[in-house]
Amino acid sequence: MAIVRLVTCFVLYTSLGQIPSSVGVTLRTTDKIVWANEFEPIELTCLIESISTNNPRIEWKKIKNGIPSYVYFQNKIAGDLEQRAQLREPANILIFNATRSDTAEYRCEVAAIDDQRDFDEILISLAVRVKPVVPRCSVPEAVTVGTSTELRCLENEGFPAPQYRWFHNNEELPQDAKNSLKFVNSSYSINPDTGGLKFRRVKKDDAGEYYCQAKNDAGHAQCPPQMMECVCVVVVVVVVVVVVVVVVVVIQLYYDRGNHHEFVSLVKDLARPGEITQSQTFDFEFTHVEKPYESYTGQNVKLRYFLRATVVRRLNDISKEMDIVVHTLSTYPELNSSIKMEVGIEDCLHIEFEYNKSKYHLKDVIVGKIYFLLVRIKIKHMEIDIIKRETTGTGPSVYHENDTIAKYEIMDGAPVRGESIPIRLFLAGYDLTPTMRDINKKFSVRYYLNLVLIDEEERRYFKQQEITLWRKGDVVRKSMSHQAAIASQRFEGSAASESALEQAAKEESGLIGVCVGVAKVTVD
Repeated sequence: MAIVRLVTCFVLYTSLGQIPSSVGVTLRTTDKIVWANEFEPIELTCLIESISTNNPRIEWKKIKNGIPSYVYFQNKIAGDLEQRAQLREPANILIFNATRSDTAEYRCEVAAIDDQRDFDEILISLAVRVKPVVPRCSVPEAVTVGTSTELRCLENEGFPAPQYRWFHNNEELPQDAKNSLKFVNSSYSINPDTGGLKFRRVKKDDAGEYYCQAKNDAGHAQCPPQMMECVCVVVVVVVVVVVVVVVVVVIQLYYDRGNHHEFVSLVKDLARPGEITQSQTFDFEFTHVEKPYESYTGQNVKLRYFLRATVVRRLNDISKEMDIVVHTLSTYPELNSSIKMEVGIEDCLHIEFEYNKSKYHLKDVIVGKIYFLLVRIKIKHMEIDIIKRETTGTGPSVYHENDTIAKYEIMDGAPVRGESIPIRLFLAGYDLTPTMRDINKKFSVRYYLNLVLIDEEERRYFKQQEITLWRKGDVVRKSMSHQAAIASQRFEGSAASESALEQAAKEESGLIGVCVGVAKVTVD
């Protein structure tokens, strides 16, 4: 079996006392704290003020949550910035389209072996501003004069957190009503941090259209205007309505906000056009609902199933959504081979590692062994990591987000030749999802086992291996449709009952199901 060479890199620090800059490498940057707008280019400067070495070694590292990773290594862009950045002379990095995941600290390192002081580094902090999306506004339709009420505005995507402003009939409301002659008699107050607009005592003049604007340094967004009526007496509103319920499956990509990719949408009318003067309840049922994928919420993508009930009215509609969580249950795979590999460094290290299988359910146990066949370096400790890699987009717009789910130390101390180290890692305690590959050609989620050895000089030797995760059904339940199909086959024995059994099997696997519920319309 071929020996895979492990990549190792280390930084040698040498204390040489007071050294003139002319005989040592010296770095400088124009900005140690850099701000950038999302999806716009930004350049991190690493200026070499003095150096004697002709071809110094230049490396860039991204440090996020205290964990470093390479973004420029061995003369090429790597990691999160691959295909999205380039190195510019002398050692600057230009990011073509900054994303929110690029917010981190970046370290520029230059090693010059011919200089007396042969190493220098500089740390730069990058913060990516994110433009607010359309805020969610809540404006009451009708308020009784003399009572109190509150209008709400909320936006969760913008960075830094936006400030909120309210507009009444296309005119901005001052933060302090007492400073404006037009609004000096108004009883409202605005909280620019939370987006709340409170009226202590509503007046007739407070009626009209209201909308909210969320704004930060990256831009602003506002919700559509909504009408608020101020009435003097309590009345029963009688309107012509149509009640509609919809089941929807949608993929939301955070970098492509505003474009939701729906691939399942079923609509059912619950009531004919007419008048609703009192609270009513409408039963509904969706049969043979396809659920091809599992619900998922990640760092850059979200796949959600939800029900939306809508009351269609003449002026504006009333809608309410309820999310549905879908889990895809699987059975034990027929083929589940073990993982065996040899890795090493020539004349320094040669190890064999083995995992008992390549496919694990979410509450499984990873069992394996590591054999040391040759050890000529001083290893301090060894750990195994579980890494989740989320990939979104296609072509040049592909985004990779790596998340270290778990770190598990399996050895502390120097091993000797012939020693065997056991591995036993329980998955039940970690927040994991099944492996998802090319979901509707929008995103993928993969998991890797990362074996890391660290020597006494803090050099790291690592090897990654992909594994497949799947969700196991805890209890086998017979659905009502399955029981009905069995009864039909027992008493009729027809071909139709056989097709009913096949349909019931699909429902139990989670691919097709029945959605039953109740929509209640209340008239106040």
